[in-house]
Amino acid sequence: MNQPPGVHILDCTIRDGSYVVDFQMTKEDTFVVTKGLTGAGIRHIEVGHGLGLNASQTKGKAAESDVDYIRAACAAAGSSAKVGSFFIPGIGREDDIRVAHDAGLGFIRLGIDVDDFAKLEPYVKLSKSLGLEVWGNMMKSYLVKPAEFGKIASMVGEMGVDVVAIVDSAGGMTPDDVAAYAEESTSRTSVPLAFHGHDNLTLAVANCLRFVEAGGLYVDGSLAGLGRSGGNAATELLAVLLGRMGRLANPVDGERLVEFADAVMQFCVPGHTRPRAAEIATGLNFFHSSFSRVVDQAVNETGASLFRTLLHLPESSRKMVKPEVALEAARQALKSQSASTSLPAAASDRLERTQPASLAELADRLRVDRGKFPQPRVVTVACGSGETEVRVGPLRKNAGSIVAHVEIRDAGVYADVRSALADVCELWLVDNDLVKNFSADERQGCYIYDDERLAAVALADAMQMLGVGKARLMGENPAQRSAIQGLVAVSGALESADALVACSRMHPAGPEEVSSTRDGGVVFLLQAGALTEAGFESARARGLAIWRLDCGAALVCEVERILSTRDRFQGGAGTRKLPDGRSIVAGGVVGQAGDIVVDHCQRPRFILGEADGSGGIRPVQEDAGRAMQQWIIENWNL
Repeated sequence: MNQPPGVHILDCTIRDGSYVVDFQMTKEDTFVVTKGLTGAGIRHIEVGHGLGLNASQTKGKAAESDVDYIRAACAAAGSSAKVGSFFIPGIGREDDIRVAHDAGLGFIRLGIDVDDFAKLEPYVKLSKSLGLEVWGNMMKSYLVKPAEFGKIASMVGEMGVDVVAIVDSAGGMTPDDVAAYAEESTSRTSVPLAFHGHDNLTLAVANCLRFVEAGGLYVDGSLAGLGRSGGNAATELLAVLLGRMGRLANPVDGERLVEFADAVMQFCVPGHTRPRAAEIATGLNFFHSSFSRVVDQAVNETGASLFRTLLHLPESSRKMVKPEVALEAARQALKSQSASTSLPAAASDRLERTQPASLAELADRLRVDRGKFPQPRVVTVACGSGETEVRVGPLRKNAGSIVAHVEIRDAGVYADVRSALADVCELWLVDNDLVKNFSADERQGCYIYDDERLAAVALADAMQMLGVGKARLMGENPAQRSAIQGLVAVSGALESADALVACSRMHPAGPEEVSSTRDGGVVFLLQAGALTEAGFESARARGLAIWRLDCGAALVCEVERILSTRDRFQGGAGTRKLPDGRSIVAGGVVGQAGDIVVDHCQRPRFILGEADGSGGIRPVQEDAGRAMQQWIIENWNL
């Protein structure tokens, strides 16, 4: 009996997956993903804009140029894999193919609607003349019946392509459909067949497996199924399942890819999915989740990977998992683990772009983040005390917001900052010391915060965490002193303090001020340079802890407070008249006696009570509450 030919997996995470992040995959993403894929044995890797070469000019600007994507992938792949790009006639041009070839392209996928296939011929000839491996991707293959597709596949093969691809662009095909298209094609042409499907009906992996059974040789996938619309078949699942079937053309480490897919999602698109390696292992090894506690205990005791521990459970554990069996599985998992199952070690110096050094770099980072993270992007602006006209601070990514911080020397620079970041910022917070010097126009569209108060909040939090009682303040800023004194216990002039708070580089604290701090105390710096060199020496000689105050957490909390308040006022606050003549009120609106107070004016879910007419809330009567709840259920989507 003849052994069926081996099957190849083509990964398109950086190309098709870029739709999910508004085409904002970066060079760093490309390098990391390519490095991990090649290390696991994937030999065809497609990169670039979702719509192919030159698409960034008209179809949504990508984070990088076509050439940068190709070069980053080639640098990671070396000679281990071919790097390819997509190309659609009319979006891409012949010169784009030449430039991509010069950048290191190894294969090109020429995409065209199946009923327009004749348009591919000049691009096939050009690509072949450059020595590229050429694919003919018949987009929307379902536009023609299987028999007609078979004829087209034969004609495209005669053009000289190396691979013809069935493309289920809408994700609507079933396994029987895919088999019909594949069988009609293999009966008419010897050119290898590929399948690119989408997961809209959650059939992408099943379709790939059926395609292989029908004689197909290439299947497309992306890590974690990342892709346009319903996504793609998951590369890691294809690798595991085809490996189990003994159908892969070359060894591919499917287990490594499962873990790597989780790492990629956390690194490239953390706002869009959750880790799922453990769930995949549950299915692969027929593990029942009711035994999770036993396995978790073994994992915690050994430090082993949960994913690999589940895979090492013996078949006898399908009915019940005993603690000693789970512990042995964890120990075996620990032996098999490798650091390379997360992000490639070779990419450690390329995992994140450096701290933005200019407004242009900050704008670029925020533009990339707009595609990757659903949180609103906020820029805070404060007065800077250095020589630099504009200083870009850290970029903080949090559950509810992405916060950039910019310090400017004077209010006159604000207009330039606003112009540079206008397209990538959704909310502006400006320190009140700057706003005092703004014109009426500059005040429009920005919220005001108090930088001194936030520093005081950060100091109070730090003192609480470190168990510090009274503090001595050193600095000449009355507003700052007032803000701190409102939150922190401050020592008198002759009293020993638990902490020294050095507030100003203009009047730095020295050994004399340090000496007033008790043994075992703390020195807080509110800004760099607020302690003299001799002061540092004195503090260290006495063993005092020295802390540079980080106001980041307080700033983020202020941002999210304002965002929450804005959202409540813009959508949740207000009054609505009900059909029975009563009203609902929400978001702080003071209703008339008898009005129903709810949590949100436009999309109410909860009844908070009944307005008493003077700003208070009293319990709502049972009958009225029942009727109101029924109204909410019936009208929530209006």
